[in-house]
Amino acid sequence: MTGLVRQLSQFVRGPNRLAPERYAASKPLRNPTAVESTDAEGNLVLTFSVEHDQRLITRIFDRLARSRETREFLLESIGATVWRACDGKTTVKTIAKRLCTEYKMNKLEAETALAQYLQTLSQRGLITMLVVGKK
Repeated sequence: MTGLVRQLSQFVRGPNRLAPERYAASKPLRNPTAVESTDAEGNLVLTFSVEHDQRLITRIFDRLARSRETREFLLESIGATVWRACDGKTTVKTIAKRLCTEYKMNKLEAETALAQYLQTLSQRGLITMLVVGKK
């Protein structure tokens, strides 16, 4: 089993396109460093650290100084449902079916919105995709 955040974005575009069957069978996994809380309206809020500079020397100094910037990501009802399903066990296909059932979405709408949302979460470093099967 291999997990690569890049594979999700390559599913949408790129030379190493992920086959739709493999994408549907992949399992999103939450970043364990993201801290969950709830705001006044009952929305889920994720707090996580952000590294801006990817140069090795800067990362070393940032870690030594513990000078990471934190960000918050607000999740409303549908986003929270998807986030909680990103347990590394639930497939993308199962999450899409859950969206259809719980939020009365049609299949295409649920799959498209879910793919875009998972891509956003992965770009922000909040999830990774566990991709199962042959290339």
